[in-house]
Amino acid sequence: QEAILVERENTKKLEAVNEELRQAKLVADEAVQEAQTANRAKTEFLANMSHDIRTPMNAIVGLTKLMEHEKNDPEKLDAYIKKVQTSSRYLLGLINDILDMSRIESGGVKLNRESISLAELVEQVDNIIRQQAQEHQQTFIIRANEITHEMLIADSVRFRQVFINLLSNAVKYTPNGGTITLELKELPCAVIGHAAFRIAVSDTGYGMAPEFVEHIFEPFTRFENSTTNKIQGTGLGMAITKSIVDMNGGSIRIQSELGKGSRFEVDLTFEIDKEAKPETEIKSVLLITREEQLIRNVKAAFKESDMELSAAASVEQAQTLLEEHPVQAIVLNGFTKKEALSDAVRRLREKTAEGTLIFCCDYTQSDALRNTLAECGVNGKILRPFFMVNFVRAVNQAKGETKQNTAETENSLRGMRFLCAEDNALNAEILEAIMDMQGASCVVYPNGAELVKAFADVKPDDFDAILMDVQ
Repeated sequence: QEAILVERENTKKLEAVNEELRQAKLVADEAVQEAQTANRAKTEFLANMSHDIRTPMNAIVGLTKLMEHEKNDPEKLDAYIKKVQTSSRYLLGLINDILDMSRIESGGVKLNRESISLAELVEQVDNIIRQQAQEHQQTFIIRANEITHEMLIADSVRFRQVFINLLSNAVKYTPNGGTITLELKELPCAVIGHAAFRIAVSDTGYGMAPEFVEHIFEPFTRFENSTTNKIQGTGLGMAITKSIVDMNGGSIRIQSELGKGSRFEVDLTFEIDKEAKPETEIKSVLLITREEQLIRNVKAAFKESDMELSAAASVEQAQTLLEEHPVQAIVLNGFTKKEALSDAVRRLREKTAEGTLIFCCDYTQSDALRNTLAECGVNGKILRPFFMVNFVRAVNQAKGETKQNTAETENSLRGMRFLCAEDNALNAEILEAIMDMQGASCVVYPNGAELVKAFADVKPDDFDAILMDVQ
């Protein structure tokens, strides 16, 4: 009986060992499978990249060869230069994506903490994406809804990269004439001193198959079919975006349907920059609009300001409110016809001769209304989406408190002298030429050690800044 018990115990131990071996084999098999999948992905990626890198590189080489023969034809030379610049920017974008992904995978990316303005960020994104969309005859729409906290603490470069990656993809995978929409909305946030946001990018593009959607955030992955296989890219944009979102503790979701387009949603939370607050002497503002969403957006923007906000749906209602409660500034919206706007301004001036009138319009109306606004007596203009910092800037400019000297801004480097380290002779030549074009000058040393040595003899005010070539 004792021998039987011992045999049973040994059998149990043997079974446990066998189970451990079986589990270890499963883990090993999975690891091998993952490694093989990763290797296949990288092999396919390199095959795609060899074509993607060669294409703009061949264009640059070929165009510069053609330029040699067109030195006396400025028109042709100008056209070739623009094509070289386009190909160069695309090539640089490919290389940046590859380096970004490499740094992220190695843990080399650290998030910076700096004060950022959502208004400025959206404006920068708009400047980049609108140009791309216009080249494809696409409609680009921006909506920012109910934003209370515009000034945040975040890594501006990485935050902007999320916007750019999502929107560039939308432009790339949407046919000519399609629509790309960016929506930014502040969400309720339970974390004290922080604000939560949802960034949504949607398009009316080609869409993606469900089996591809599952792998879209994996590195070196691109959706290709007969329609999209001519579209160039690294297949790293979405992987980089996901990594940045993860580093910020956020989340990203996707909805897509073949032939109908895609929608990406990113939720992120940032610390509120309580020190940054737009300053103005204005204490009371009247908003005149029939748009309920604009009213909600402006109320959200004013929520934590010291300014008192009231709203009216018509000029008649505004006149009644002004008799009871005079205000220092009025925001007008919706008067697109010159006659209607002139009449509205005249009637409002009867009640508030000194009030600052700011017109709020869509970016598509801006150019057409420029002369009309001045002729009608409007003091300033802000473009939607509505941000508090833009409103304060418009009011201050209208009151003459912010003076802009365009010539001074354009020539901000004029007369400045720079001390530079640059080990590449061609880059040094380009640097000197750029400085010369800006009315500045520079002294270039081939490395940092020689620059440091030369700096020992530099007198105060000899140079304005030092430019280092830091890898």
